[in-house]
Amino acid sequence: MLLTLSGSDTVGNTIELRTESVNATQVVSTVNRLRLNGGPEEVFTCSTTTRLTRGEYLFCRLPTVGAEGYTLVETQPADYLDRTETLGSLSNGGNAGLVGNDIFSGIRVRNNLVTGASDRGTGFLFGEFPVFAELGGRVYLEGSVPPNVQDDDPDEDPPIATELRLSCAPASSGDTVTNTDIDGNYRFSRVPVGATCVITELQPAGFNNAYNTMGPGGLSETGGAQSGRGDSTIQLVVPPTGSFGNNFAETTATAGLPPQKVPTSPVSLVILFLLILAAGAPFTRRTP
Repeated sequence: MLLTLSGSDTVGNTIELRTESVNATQVVSTVNRLRLNGGPEEVFTCSTTTRLTRGEYLFCRLPTVGAEGYTLVETQPADYLDRTETLGSLSNGGNAGLVGNDIFSGIRVRNNLVTGASDRGTGFLFGEFPVFAELGGRVYLEGSVPPNVQDDDPDEDPPIATELRLSCAPASSGDTVTNTDIDGNYRFSRVPVGATCVITELQPAGFNNAYNTMGPGGLSETGGAQSGRGDSTIQLVVPPTGSFGNNFAETTATAGLPPQKVPTSPVSLVILFLLILAAGAPFTRRTP
């Protein structure tokens, strides 16, 4: 998301700063682009001790603003719908300005262009709601010892190549057929937020179903729980933040034999044996 901060300082210099919201977590710096009095663009880095996360933004090196204050504008991002903006506050207690649709005006920052000392503005929030989200997960051979019901990593749970299909209501505007990548991952893009969707894994040859795990928004699944051979599905309602972790796990198939279940670990057998002993008739000892 592109944001532009503009205004004039106390001696009449015009200032235009641009930056973009971050698209990752644990971000420690962002880039600002400054035009002073309409001159050439100066690019510099803003660093912060408070790490930024997705959607957050940072302006720095702001001079004390003139009487009209700064204006902060968001360029409406594609594939998002407007929601409510929230006016922030200034650490100096000054006038934080007025709020409009995708704009804050009259922000009375008092700061130093060189050192960045003094004032701080926080909480100037632009509300947006995504039209589309992404769905994804992984297809893999459950290879953990002892076996478990979670995706560990490609070294422990090797990837499996197969095709996946997506059907949604309302329909997705992105691809509805995809294949797993080299690590067994798959992804569907431009899926309508709020849609009810079914992800279908086409049963890979030479494998049996082990289990499925559902990501956020998951409603139900079929074909897991060591059900043998056959396509598996996961049904979900697409949340605004998307849904990953929709995984399909497999076990190896033995030629000419019925589908094999995930083996019981030796530790489980020992525990089961001890439970049987504990539940049996009381043990008595007879002395001669």
